Amino acid sequence: MEKTLKNLASVSLLFLVLTGGLHLSATFLWIQGEQNATLKLFSQSLDLPFLLSALLYGSTRFSLSMEEATNKGKVFFIACSLVSALILSVALFTNFAFPDASLFR
Repeated sequence: MEKTLKNLASVSLLFLVLTGGLHLSATFLWIQGEQNATLKLFSQSLDLPFLLSALLYGSTRFSLSMEEATNKGKVFFIACSLVSALILSVALFTNFAFPDASLFR
């Protein structure tokens, strides 16, 4: 399971950097006044993939570090997975339940 978690952490780090870079740069350019439809699309649609990759990377790295420290990696992995699923479900609910609550109108 440790090798699988290491592979998942490395892939999720790649997606974290890609989605985070695109999302943050598009948001900053949109705030600076670049009125481009592509920037608006990236800014408004990459928040959930960025959150998902951040949760995946954070939970796998935390589980790996706890497994090295305590040898009870599965317990920490299950706990991190449940917390990450709760955070993601709250984010999905607020994103789709309140679609008009946008910073960029």
